[in-house]
Amino acid sequence: MPKHILYGPVVFSVVGAACGGTLAMLCYYEIEYDRVDIGFSGALIFVGTMIGLSVGSFVMWLYQHYRSLRVLIEVVGTALLTGSIGAVFGWLLGDKREANPPNEMMFGLFGGLILGACLWIINLRMVRRANDHRQVEFE
Repeated sequence: MPKHILYGPVVFSVVGAACGGTLAMLCYYEIEYDRVDIGFSGALIFVGTMIGLSVGSFVMWLYQHYRSLRVLIEVVGTALLTGSIGAVFGWLLGDKREANPPNEMMFGLFGGLILGACLWIINLRMVRRANDHRQVEFE
């Protein structure tokens, strides 16, 4: 898959869906049943996906037209993706009856953001190493 599509509509659609689901978890959690109504969560996930797709389309355009922004887009896209998914898992694993949002949700969010930044650093080192090997071959 081309990177401009991956870091544009694909990543930001998933981030939007996760944000919509998180919003449903925070606003429409029914403590007595320990659940979120599927009508609220489905609607917010759909709206989040559409907003993410719109933002992702703009990000895709930026990625194609401004080479200097590519690194920033890759970092932000990866960190937002892992952070938003981490927040959802943190909410699912957390003690929602004690507090909503549970502390585990924040741990998931920040852990995901840190993981996303680390994954990007690893990717950057691999790309640089591959470029260094190509330069040595041509010399």
